[in-house]
Amino acid sequence: MRKILVQVTSEDIQEGVRENCLYCPVALALHRTLGTAPGRLFAISSYVGSNQVMIGGKKYFLPKVAVDAIANFDSGSPVELFSFEIEIEETK
Repeated sequence: MRKILVQVTSEDIQEGVRENCLYCPVALALHRTLGTAPGRLFAISSYVGSNQVMIGGKKYFLPKVAVDAIANFDSGSPVELFSFEIEIEETK
């Protein structure tokens, strides 16, 4: 397992799409951090659900700060810049 730091930037927030788990700010930040293409659901891509992210076909729970930010973003409430850590399996 490896721990990664995901930083959600103002660009992620501005370019994010409300109520779209493939293009929300958290998904965009994860894609940038992991070096994957947004919206792709293949081996090294991510998919953000309500409180989980799927990376490489495996589900990982998101921390509360990310879950709350997704809910705020989807509802149209302001979202501040934030970061979070997530532990994922090593990719081969």
